[in-house]
Amino acid sequence: MSAKNIRSCLRDEISTNDVAVLLHMDARSVQRAVKAGTIQQSRRGCFILGKIIPAYVDHLRDVIAKNPDEAALRAAKLRKALADAERAELELALFKNQLHTSDAVLFVWSARIGASRKRLLAVPTRLAPHLVGETDQQKIYDAISREITLALEDVSELTQKDFAKQDRKFLKTHRSNGE
Repeated sequence: MSAKNIRSCLRDEISTNDVAVLLHMDARSVQRAVKAGTIQQSRRGCFILGKIIPAYVDHLRDVIAKNPDEAALRAAKLRKALADAERAELELALFKNQLHTSDAVLFVWSARIGASRKRLLAVPTRLAPHLVGETDQQKIYDAISREITLALEDVSELTQKDFAKQDRKFLKTHRSNGE
């Protein structure tokens, strides 16, 4: 295909909604930019693509040149918007039980480890009456090993539900605090 057959779109007329999409704003903001003289309409509700983009870029350069803090302000607003979006995504993941707070994980694991510790410390008390007079070393070993294994299996049986209850408490307290 030759270069003569390629048509430039810079002379095309586009609508207010198309300008809004291109400039990352809403249609009302486009109308305000027209009223302020930032961009020009070719006719009511229509714009020449090749004229509005350079005009808007020039406007942004002027704004930043006149006020260097404007760039920093825009960057700060963008960071805030991104942080708000990330927070909303994390809250949604927390609500769907796809994510758990460190407080919930710490609480659940502490409870499980505490229960296992208690159970392990109770092994001698539970086994002593059964092993009195037992001389077969293999039977003694098997009994102790079985009790220890049962105690440790308690820790390994954590499920999603163990964390979900703690997460619901966390969400309820943090939403009521306005966080």
